[in-house]
Amino acid sequence: MWLLISFLCWLVAADRYRYKDWSQMMGYFHGLSAKYPGLIELYVAEEMYPHMRQGTGSWADCRGKPCYIMLVRMTNESSLKPSRPELFFSGALHGNERLGPATVAEMAGFLLENYAKDQEVRWLLDTRSIWLAPTTNPYGYAHNTREEQRMDPNRDFPYLQRPEMCMRTMTARAVNELYRERQFRMMVTFHGGMRILSYEWGSNDHVKRPQGTSTEAPDDKAQVAIAKKMQAAAGKDAGGSWWYPMGTMTDTVYPVDGGMEDWSYAASWEPSPNPISVCKPTTYGGYPEERTKYPSEAIRSIVYLVEMDDLKGPPESTLGDSSEVHSISPRDGHISRNMRMSLTAVEMIEPDILFTAVPPTVLRGRISLRFYALGCDHVTQGAVVLVGGACDDRAREVLGRWDGHGFPGATSMSPSSAPAGSVHVLQSLGKSECRGLSIWHRSRARDEKVITVDAAVDLPPGEYCPAVVAWFDQDWAEQGHPDPALPPQSHLVKARVQPRYSSHLSATTWIEASRTKVFLPAPAGVKVAAAPTQPPPTEQPNPVTTVASASQSGVPAAASTAAPKPSDGDTSKTGSQTIQPPLVERVDVACAPLHFHVRQPGAQRGPISDLWKMWAEGKIRGHVSASGKAGVVPGPCSLASPTLDVQTSTAAYFFVRLEVPTGLADGIYRVSLGEFGDLTQTGRVFNMSSLPDGHVGSFAVNRGAASGPALAEAGVVVLRVARVDVATITGRSLVVTYSGAAAKRAAVAQAAAVIPRLTKVAVAPSTVAMACVWREAGASLLKSAATGVLELQEGQSTGWVCHVPQATEIEVRGCCPQQAVDLVPSEEPRIPGTPRVRKQTLYTYPLPAAGCVCSPGDKVEVVVDSLVMKCVLGRGSASVQPVELYDRVCKARRELLTSSSSTSASITIALICGAVLCLLVSYCVVNSSLWSGEQEEEEMELTTAVDEMGLKANKRRRQREARAQSEAIGSSSEGVGQEGGGPASAAE
Repeated sequence: MWLLISFLCWLVAADRYRYKDWSQMMGYFHGLSAKYPGLIELYVAEEMYPHMRQGTGSWADCRGKPCYIMLVRMTNESSLKPSRPELFFSGALHGNERLGPATVAEMAGFLLENYAKDQEVRWLLDTRSIWLAPTTNPYGYAHNTREEQRMDPNRDFPYLQRPEMCMRTMTARAVNELYRERQFRMMVTFHGGMRILSYEWGSNDHVKRPQGTSTEAPDDKAQVAIAKKMQAAAGKDAGGSWWYPMGTMTDTVYPVDGGMEDWSYAASWEPSPNPISVCKPTTYGGYPEERTKYPSEAIRSIVYLVEMDDLKGPPESTLGDSSEVHSISPRDGHISRNMRMSLTAVEMIEPDILFTAVPPTVLRGRISLRFYALGCDHVTQGAVVLVGGACDDRAREVLGRWDGHGFPGATSMSPSSAPAGSVHVLQSLGKSECRGLSIWHRSRARDEKVITVDAAVDLPPGEYCPAVVAWFDQDWAEQGHPDPALPPQSHLVKARVQPRYSSHLSATTWIEASRTKVFLPAPAGVKVAAAPTQPPPTEQPNPVTTVASASQSGVPAAASTAAPKPSDGDTSKTGSQTIQPPLVERVDVACAPLHFHVRQPGAQRGPISDLWKMWAEGKIRGHVSASGKAGVVPGPCSLASPTLDVQTSTAAYFFVRLEVPTGLADGIYRVSLGEFGDLTQTGRVFNMSSLPDGHVGSFAVNRGAASGPALAEAGVVVLRVARVDVATITGRSLVVTYSGAAAKRAAVAQAAAVIPRLTKVAVAPSTVAMACVWREAGASLLKSAATGVLELQEGQSTGWVCHVPQATEIEVRGCCPQQAVDLVPSEEPRIPGTPRVRKQTLYTYPLPAAGCVCSPGDKVEVVVDSLVMKCVLGRGSASVQPVELYDRVCKARRELLTSSSSTSASITIALICGAVLCLLVSYCVVNSSLWSGEQEEEEMELTTAVDEMGLKANKRRRQREARAQSEAIGSSSEGVGQEGGGPASAAE
């Protein structure tokens, strides 16, 4: 009975956040690094900056292991530029304040896991560098103590601190070295001991006398505006008050000397040596004093100190779970609230425009654009324009001249003349509120804070570059009585409000920005042709909503759009939009059917409901085709003109046409091109210049809800991609990723189909692994009589078949010589950690490698008894093992069959479990704190597992405040075994 109770309680808390000890935290980030190598990079501060200390070996012991300070950078490494905006999160400057590390760890996992699923998450990592120090003070975190070897890191920074009393800790030195190399626009540091969201000032030299309150920081306007955004993201409590009150550090906490916060804000622009100290510590063999002399280009961060809770380590039962990130509720836990607040901070370091359709539609003499702003409080003013010519550096230079009224030196267009570089304003933009991230606002109206431009185009034929120019948050330059009397000093505000801001810290880190921001919705312009002589085709509804970033590089994050259904004959001209056909050799254009079986859970998600909820199978039929003319959208598999006879290139237009069934579940479906076609690495996208980030397109199904992303009641979605070399995509996988729209938790599923050879363009035989998954043609996984894998690799070719008797006869034909093969009983190839099944379920069928001459995209037939199975060979990877394919196919099908056959029994069991659950929920909730405390004591050896509802904590806080006051009166001694130079507060 006790085992049953424990199991059900575990199910109730299965998705809840949990604390990690120091070793677990390091292991967690190493796991993320191995899983997402292109998005996260780990650094060891002691290796990056060996001059942090003298000597070798470990500087401290972290529970039996050498201490080291891990620094983490998360961004899209493939497109990283020196000017990409950066911000920094400090998890635990004080080691016994446990919520911060838990928050930054869960935020890192959320961003990486959702990069391929959520377009706004992708935008964040594509356009920002997020630096983390999960356990900034590893010694303190490992030992659950505030200090680093009896030195307080947050009294150890060179701000109003004596030279011998700063930079004594390895914690402060690591942060100092990182700041010397980066230009952080914002910093968030997490603490515990009270609940407050605070900002500058927090030092004793910026205090009004005799009131004892903070003076106004030069960047006060921006600090307050961003803090309000962060406060809103954290939500309110059950009483309707903001979860985080806000104010200056001095007013809400108290001023300190040697704090990281004031140093992070002002080290590069306040005078040295007072208040910016030049440090001369003696600990750890000393530290060069030159390392605390800063150039003016370095340290100018907007700073937020977040005191997360009255308790330093609140019970795990208060942390919340992953479902809470996607909505705001008074019942949310600590980590969910702080993740939303942190993601808002990441958003706000740079303004941007996201277009909901790329490229903009030009149809029958009109141009339409839809976009919204984020990373800002408001758009101050702007304009939507057309520039004569291509979207190149010349267009960007012309657009950058905008002065709020016009484009000095640029020529205006007319119906008879539109030379390159001339400008035509389609619509002026007044002040409007920025929409911001919608990750936790999925239910907001589709058009909320979305700007729509629909304007007539009465211009001569030619190429034009559509663009948006805008100013953002210009009121952040306004001030009352700043102390000192200077204009805004932070990188973040200077880059937003100054006509021109240039700050070069090094060859790898700089800021080049201006008040006028330029956004191009597509890397290429649109072409306007003469009015058509034939009546225009009937305009079809656009079933696709694709969000694409118009980041200032001019390359969108997602370049896709919906194409209208074609009229008969040549439809390379659609209304007034003309796209020239590419030059190709004589190519046979083909069309191939694809079948996606997207396994998606039922509407209700949760650890208990999964016991009986049967997995539904959503089927999407698709066709992939190549055409020499953009705008030619074939029928399911037919083309009026199957060949082209032009010259000099093998490029063609690549189309995907999806037939959306009536019963497809509500949610967002993203289509991307996978790097491999072997179905084991579908999460890796295939990058090429004309297919940004592998993104083919996306669409949303929302038939049951009144709001949210909308899809017209159409059965077909056509996704168009720019010109590609068809040979390069042959054998890769087309991936459909489904993100559910469940109220409490977003379910995610993925399906993939291999792209067969679409043309007669030769594809060289592959000498690395190719693989395909086969099943009965036209049948689903549930209905297939057998399922199997065929892997071809130089020197070894093997197939795996599951769910057949050993007496089954198998024959392989196609690019391999027709041959019968014998089944060999095999143990299940098993990925570590997965359960083992019966030996009889799996057999292998070896193939002579020399007999197969195959290329990616080739079709292979496998005859099982008299049943013909077909598959298309996908590009593989020599590092991929057949065990992974087996795990994806055979095992998955077995789970489906098991789920199907046991549904009735499961429902009965579920009803019983539901009744028992009602009796046990209160037991689990009451005991969750004790259970969490026991687990922490066993795994983390935390001394603060139980705080007796805060009574003891309040008593200890009063004792610490009294002790802090007495310490402030007495003098501080030097050395490793001595305290810091200020009061060791309970809060900061």
